[in-house]
Amino acid sequence: MQFVYPSFLFALTAIAIPIIIHLFHFRRYKKILFSDLRFLKQVQEQNKSKQKLKDLLVLLSRILAILFLVLAFAQPYLPAANSLALKGTKSISIFIDNSFSMNNEGSEGILLESAKNKARAIVNSYGADDQFQILTHDFEGRHQRLVNKTDALTWIDEIKISPSSVSLSKITQRQKQALEKAGTDLRITYLISDFQQHMCDVGNILNDSGSSLNIIPLTANEQHNIAVDSVWLTSPVVQLNTAITLKARIRNYANQSAENIAVTLILNGQQKGLQNVTCDANESEDVSFIFTPTGNVLQQGEISILDHPITFDDRLYFSFTAISSYNVLCINGAEPNTYIQKVFESDPSYKLTQVSQSQINYSVLANQQLIIVNEPQTLSSGLTLELKKYLAIGGQLLIIPPSTTTSLSSLNTFLSDVQLPNYGLSLKQQVKVSSLNTQDALFKNVFQKLPQNMDFPSINQYYALQLSNTTKGRTLMELNNAQPFIWQAVSSKGNIVMLTTPLQTNWSNLPQHALYVPLMLKLGTGKPQAEPLYYTIGQSNWIPYHGTSTSDKIIRLWGNDAELALQTNQRNGKTNLYLEQPLAKAGVYNIAPQNSQTPVQLVGLNFNRNESDMRIWPPKQMDAFVGGLSRAKISNENTAVLQNTISNELNGTSFWRYCVWLTLVFVLIEILLLRLLK
Repeated sequence: MQFVYPSFLFALTAIAIPIIIHLFHFRRYKKILFSDLRFLKQVQEQNKSKQKLKDLLVLLSRILAILFLVLAFAQPYLPAANSLALKGTKSISIFIDNSFSMNNEGSEGILLESAKNKARAIVNSYGADDQFQILTHDFEGRHQRLVNKTDALTWIDEIKISPSSVSLSKITQRQKQALEKAGTDLRITYLISDFQQHMCDVGNILNDSGSSLNIIPLTANEQHNIAVDSVWLTSPVVQLNTAITLKARIRNYANQSAENIAVTLILNGQQKGLQNVTCDANESEDVSFIFTPTGNVLQQGEISILDHPITFDDRLYFSFTAISSYNVLCINGAEPNTYIQKVFESDPSYKLTQVSQSQINYSVLANQQLIIVNEPQTLSSGLTLELKKYLAIGGQLLIIPPSTTTSLSSLNTFLSDVQLPNYGLSLKQQVKVSSLNTQDALFKNVFQKLPQNMDFPSINQYYALQLSNTTKGRTLMELNNAQPFIWQAVSSKGNIVMLTTPLQTNWSNLPQHALYVPLMLKLGTGKPQAEPLYYTIGQSNWIPYHGTSTSDKIIRLWGNDAELALQTNQRNGKTNLYLEQPLAKAGVYNIAPQNSQTPVQLVGLNFNRNESDMRIWPPKQMDAFVGGLSRAKISNENTAVLQNTISNELNGTSFWRYCVWLTLVFVLIEILLLRLLK
C-alpha cells in the first residue's frame, strides 16, 4: 500500500480528539428524593452497561470516520507492477485513424467518433504535466510537435475524415521521431484504427525498445463495400462526333454477391447510359458504355453507383480531350508531294500543313499528330534537335527519302543518332512486297481478313537499309527478296516510320495502291498514347499541360470550392503541371493560365481506392506481431474501461473513493447511535 500524498497521514493524530472526549466526559448527576432505593439497584446496573456499550460504539465510529477521512486525502493505492517505471513526466503519441473506412459503424457508433472518444480517455488518464502528440493520416506540420493536455483535447475535437492514407510503418516512424525530440525517458504510443490490411506493412516496423506500444483495434459491424474501381477508353484517340467505348470496372469487396448494381454514366452533365450488373463475392465486373462525344473538345464525365455506408468510392470522375481534327505537318525538301496532299485533304478529320525546310515554325511541332519529313535535301542541326524533342514527347515521324543519294548524308546522321538503319545504295530491281505485319497497330483493323493472293505494291527502285546489331526497329512491309520496304522503330517515347522509296510512281506504285490511303490516314492519327483519364488525390502527379502559350508562368486549378496554383516544369518543349497539395473533394477541375477564366483543359481527380478494401488485419497476425515486440499489447476495452485500465496501470489500484464512502458511513452510524439509542 502506498499513498499519493503521504504528508496528510500526520492528520491521524486527530484520532486522539474523540478518545480524550470519551475519557473525560463525566456525566453530572441530578439528585432526586426517593422513598426507597432497594428496587432501583438492579435497574441502575443494567442502564450503566448499556451506556458504556453505546459510548464505545460512538467512540469507534468517530475514530473510523476520522481515519478514513485522512486516508481519503492521502489517497492510498496498490502500485501496479510497472508503476515505478512510470513516475515522472511522460511523452505520449496518439495516432487516430481518420481515413474513409472510419465512416463505418461499430459497437460504439461511427468508428471515427469512437476513436476520438478513446483518444480523449487516454489523454484524461495522464497528468497535467505530461506532453501529447496527436497524429492522423493528414501528417499536418503542427502534429510534429508535442502539446499540453488542453491543446491535445482541442486537436482531437478538430479531427475529421480525410482522403489521406499512410502506411503503419510511416506512422510509427513519425511517432518515434516526435517522442525522441521530446527528450523524456518515458515514451508511450497508441494506435487507434480499424487496421485495414493495405496499411499494415508490419514487416517494415522496427522494434522500438524505448517506448511502449498500445494497439487499440476498432471493428466495424459490417465489412462490405462496392466501389467504382477504374474506367478506361478502348481507343487511345477520341474524335468528336465519332462513337467511342468506355469501360468501367465495378468491384465487390464483400463476402457475398451483389446483384443488380445500377451503374450510371454521366457525360458533360447529361446521363448517357444506365446498366445493371451483378458482382460475385470479392470479384469485379466490367461494364461497357458506347457514346458519341459532341460539342466542346473538353469532355468530362463520371461513373456512379449507390452503396452505403462507405460512399467515397461510389463515383469516379474522368476527363479527356477529344480531337476535332488530326494535325499533320509535312516538311518538304523539294516541291510539295501531290499524293500527300490528296490523301489528307480528302478527309475533313485531318488538317494538313505543308512547309519548306526554311519556313518551319518550331513552336507548333509539339501539337502535331504526325510530322512528315518528305525528301529532305539537308537536315539542319536546329531541325534535328527539334525532331528529337518531338520524339521525346511521344510524337510520330514519317521519313520519306530523297530521290538523289547525294542528299542522304545529313539524314543518315540523324538516323544514326536515334539508332535507326541508314539509307544505303539505291537499287533498281523489279520486286514486290511479299508480306506485312498485320499485328502492328498501323495495320490493325485495316483488314477484316487478309486475302491469300493479295496484290501487294510493286517496286522498281528502292534504298537498301544498312542494318546492324545495334539497330532499333522491325520490318512492317517486306520485299520478296527479304529486304525491308517499310521500317518502324520506337525512339525515346516516339515512333519513327521509314519508307525505302520516295512517293514517286517511277520508284513504286505505292502512292496509287489501295494500301496507301489507310496507311497514311493511320499514320496521321499519331502514336497511340492516351493520357490518363483521371489522377489520384494525395499522390504526386505530373499532369501534361495543354496550353499553347510559352508565357504561361503561373497555372491555376479551380473547381469544387477550391483554387490553387500549380508548379510548372518545362521539358522537351512540353509543360508539365505538378499537383502536390491534397484536395478535399473529388471531381473534375479546370486548368487555365492565371488571368484566364476559360479552361484550356480539364482533369479528373479521385480519392485513392486503397480504402475501398475493408479487409482488416487478421487478429492472429496482430497477436503474432505484438508477441514479437518487447513492450507492446492490444487493448480491446470499451472507452469507459479503457480510461480506468490506463489509470490503474499508471497509478495502481486507487482506494480514495472507498475511503470517502466509508467516512460517510461511519458518520451516519455515529448519528444513528446518538439519536436512536437513548
